[in-house]
Amino acid sequence: MVRLKHRYFVLELAPPGEKAHARLVVNEDAIYRAVLEVVDQIHGDYGVATVRSRLIVKYCNAVTRVALLRVSHAAHRLLASALPFMTSLEGQPITPRTLYMGATIMHCFRFLKRHQESHLEEMWASADPHRRHQMREAIMALKLPNIAETRGLPGV
Repeated sequence: MVRLKHRYFVLELAPPGEKAHARLVVNEDAIYRAVLEVVDQIHGDYGVATVRSRLIVKYCNAVTRVALLRVSHAAHRLLASALPFMTSLEGQPITPRTLYMGATIMHCFRFLKRHQESHLEEMWASADPHRRHQMREAIMALKLPNIAETRGLPGV
C-alpha cells in the first residue's frame, strides 16, 4: 500500500495597508479558485495540474482571516512559490502571509490554536468584559477533529 504524503499551509489573508483590521468576506471556494489562478499565472498548466490533484481548503475563518490548505507533498513547493503573488480574493485586495507549513494536520491545528489565542489577547486589550466573552467564543470555535469518528471506527 502506498502512503500519500501531504503538506499543510496555514495562511493569513490580510488586507493591505491601513485596512489591517477590516473584515474580509472569505470562503473555501474563493480561496481555492484564487490559489489555482495564481498557480496558473506563475507555473502554467503543469503547476495547475500538479497542485489541483490534491489541493483542499480544510479550514477558513473570516474573523481572524486564517486559512488552512492541504496539498500533495510533490506540489507543495509549487504552491509555496506561488502564494506570495496572490493579490486579490474575489475582487478584494489581500496580502497573503504563510504563517506555518507542516506535515500533519494536528501540528497545524496546534499552531493555529496558539496563533488564535495570541490574536485574542491582542483584541482583548481594547474590549469591555462582555465583548471579551463574545470574542473568545467566536475565535475559539476551532474544534480538533476526533480521528476515530472521521475514520468510522466503532466504540471510541
